[in-house]
Amino acid sequence: MSRIDLPPKFQPFQKFVTPRLIECLSLMLLAGWFSWCLSGMAPPQLIDRMNTDTWFDADIPRVFENITVRTRDHQVAYKHPLFSITFWSISQTINTIVDSFYLTVRIILALNAAVSIALLLSLLTKFQIQSIDRILFALLYIASGGFVFWYSMIETFPFGATSILIALHAVYWAKISSPVLRLGMMVFSGLASISVTITNFAATIFTVFALHGVFDSRSVSGVIQSLKQSRKPLLFYFSIVLFSATSISLVQDLTFGDAGFFLNLKSISQEVRFVGLETAVPLWARPGQLFICPIVIPSIDFNEAGLYFSPETMVLSARITGLKLDSTLSFIGSISWSLLLAVGVYRIFQPLIEPHSTLTQASMKSADLNFDDGVKVRTAAFLTLLTFFGLHLFYGAMPFLYVAHMLPLLTVVASAPFVSVGDLNPLIRNGLRGVLLMTIISIGPNNFMAFRETVMILSRELIFH
Repeated sequence: MSRIDLPPKFQPFQKFVTPRLIECLSLMLLAGWFSWCLSGMAPPQLIDRMNTDTWFDADIPRVFENITVRTRDHQVAYKHPLFSITFWSISQTINTIVDSFYLTVRIILALNAAVSIALLLSLLTKFQIQSIDRILFALLYIASGGFVFWYSMIETFPFGATSILIALHAVYWAKISSPVLRLGMMVFSGLASISVTITNFAATIFTVFALHGVFDSRSVSGVIQSLKQSRKPLLFYFSIVLFSATSISLVQDLTFGDAGFFLNLKSISQEVRFVGLETAVPLWARPGQLFICPIVIPSIDFNEAGLYFSPETMVLSARITGLKLDSTLSFIGSISWSLLLAVGVYRIFQPLIEPHSTLTQASMKSADLNFDDGVKVRTAAFLTLLTFFGLHLFYGAMPFLYVAHMLPLLTVVASAPFVSVGDLNPLIRNGLRGVLLMTIISIGPNNFMAFRETVMILSRELIFH
């Protein structure tokens, strides 16, 4: 790695200033700035109760109150266990400086975007992916539909995406030499994933399973045997995480109005009402929305619907009901992205498909610890991705509501062919790099124009108070 020479008065900081640091800070600033600009384009009326569900069925008014108001409307803690106590505390701190809760939440969104990119770059670096490819994947993430449409909105999903990236780091934090710091970071990883959305804990479950070699054999009998061998450390870890989450939840319940306890089986069981809704996107369109829409935004529909608490009041709502690619850019982006994802999935499954490949024999044996850990992380990401796909294939009226959670997992899976250690032909690697660049160039303008058109239409039509 080349050296960056600083002026004499900054020489004490010389060892910290590296091209990798400059790369990370630059992309973090870009992500934070873009999120800030996008959230500034969104109509402020979205936080009004009368406009619930206007933004693709999102609960923006409730989430805004969860972040800014302590005394009411925290009753969905059974789905978002520690969201209120975490982000209310942050918002109060920032608001003492800016004195505007709406501005405060926009700042939190921008900071969250920057943290997501830092975590993504950290994973890609640990995968031994080259600098140019790391930058391209970060730009893909920032230009994606999941980022443009959700990292700009006051919802739980952008924070949930960040928590998933934190969970995937557990494989590396388990290598920390200090026992106290190692345990602290591992517990933090589990708490982060369960704090925003309870289903995101799947990322921690699969990551910790992968860490203990549960999926090394890639056979059912081998998985069962590994689970038996690792049951004590697994039970110890999950017990600590759940005990810590329970303790914090009790504090939240005492402090935040109607928060309640997150292990509320009665409330969780009532979530079945969101399966098979009459207004739900048809089953045939859901797989495409879950795998394509996190990256490429298709045609957006607008329709008027009555509010659930005031049926006589009609409100315009933005929706994605199918997968109509009505522009050349969206078509090109979806094709190139599908190719990247398909190759990524193949590379993850290659040891199973080609048991005698050079990747699994020579390269894996000569690779260092980081590459072995990278295989574990990508396996955990893929299994979490399949879990979310299976869940949202049926649960929820609109799959687009959940694409921010799919985005980090899809990005990690698609990065598999770009790992430096391996047997991929350089010509094929450069070709895939070209496909990645083509994806970014096509989806960036397409997604931004779709976002701008959506906020402009809603700005003209929303109920004003």
